[in-house]
This record gives sequence, structure tokens and C-alpha cells, in this order.
Amino acid sequence: MKCLKIHEGLVFSNRDKRTLLDKLLGLLSSLQLAEPCYLVADAYDSKGKLVEGTLKQGHHLITCAKSNCVAREKATKPRGKPTPGRPSKYGAKIKLVTCFEVRDGSVSYPVRSMVRRM
Repeated sequence: MKCLKIHEGLVFSNRDKRTLLDKLLGLLSSLQLAEPCYLVADAYDSKGKLVEGTLKQGHHLITCAKSNCVAREKATKPRGKPTPGRPSKYGAKIKLVTCFEVRDGSVSYPVRSMVRRM
């Protein structure tokens, strides 16, 4: 079993706009793993960018989230005459706690199938 520790690394230019999450996803893809792996991250790293990036690479993400955490459906495209203002960026809210199965105080649900459903 391999265990990796992530650090910020060397900064050669102040123009590098990659975040730590971008660097983490880049490191994960540079490993070129033949099989899917589990990435364990804390609550700070449980952002949409990391969830989508690990799923695109075929890996699994284990992280924690607050009980009031929500996901959003994709916004519907406006039909007909455009209305004034910016188009909607997000659709309806999905409370994630409603998607989970609670047993003895622990919560379990496969993230991959939840993301595909949206």
C-alpha cells in the first residue's frame, strides 16, 4: 500500500495561478495509476473541483461534509426571448443528507452514483 503526502511544492514564478486542489489533481494524474484509487481528503478539500476531477480520472474521493451541504442540478437553458440579467448558473438545490442512508449514526452513500444522477 502506498501513502503519499501532499505539500505546496516549489514556486518558481508568482504567475502560477494553480490552487492546491489543482496541484493535487495534477499529482494524482501524474501517477498514472492503472486501477482506481481512494483519495482521502479533509473537509477543506471537499470542493466541487476536487470531486469532479477525481471522478473524471476514475478515482474515488473520501471526504467529510457538513449535514447542511447541498448540491445543485444543472441550470436549465432559457427558452424563447431572453430575460434581462445574467442567466442562471445553478439549478435546484439537492440536500445531500436526503441522499444518504443513516445507520447507527454513520452515513454511507456511493458518491459516484449520486454525481451521475445530477
